[in-house]
Amino acid sequence: PGEEEDYYGVAKEFYAAIESIDVPLSRTVLTVKTSMGMAVSGIDGLEAAVLLTSADNALYTAKTSGKNRLVFS
Repeated sequence: PGEEEDYYGVAKEFYAAIESIDVPLSRTVLTVKTSMGMAVSGIDGLEAAVLLTSADNALYTAKTSGKNRLVFS
């Protein structure tokens, strides 16, 4: 187990890596965008169902608050 800030840092790096992907397609380039909701085991809960619900709620918040966001539960 790491520090709470470590989890957030890794998640932010993961999000940034996805957002930096460009996909060449024919005569154009598609830019990848994503909305992510994240929950951390031991911080947001221990059981899978609790973590999935927390992450899903965070994803819903990300999508309803402007999209292309990373939201932690």
